[in-house]
Amino acid sequence: RQPVEHYRNYDWACILRVKLPEAAREVAAEYARQREGRIFYPMAFKPGERYWNCTKIIWAAYQEQGIDLDPFNDLWVTPDALYQSPWVEVVDSEGEIPL
Repeated sequence: RQPVEHYRNYDWACILRVKLPEAAREVAAEYARQREGRIFYPMAFKPGERYWNCTKIIWAAYQEQGIDLDPFNDLWVTPDALYQSPWVEVVDSEGEIPL
């Protein structure tokens, strides 16, 4: 977890919400909390539970519920994949989002 101040110097940022009922989002949040403190590696591949990064944990939390947030079906999940997912909506953004 990072405080919001961590992102203040980014060129752009956006807040995304998965378009599912709150109960499903709560299940995903609990999944992520249970994995807090595990080994972080920026290029964590989807398979396996040894290495995690910020996007893999979000993807895996919903994948457990049968929702695949990765429209690219790649070996790892990028922030752009979450942004482009049809399951996700932009709640707010700051700066010009490069596409």
